[in-house]
Amino acid sequence: MQEHDWECSLCTGSVFHHDSTFYAFYATRRKDWSEHLSLAVQPLA
Repeated sequence: MQEHDWECSLCTGSVFHHDSTFYAFYATRRKDWSEHLSLAVQPLA
């Protein structure tokens, strides 16, 4: 599910685990076709 309507993933990205938290880095493209590196963080409950 996309958080913003302008988000479109460009690749699969990379996932890392450190100190009981997962970090996912992935590229997104906006409506103006500019590219941005995005980060998702999920702590283990």
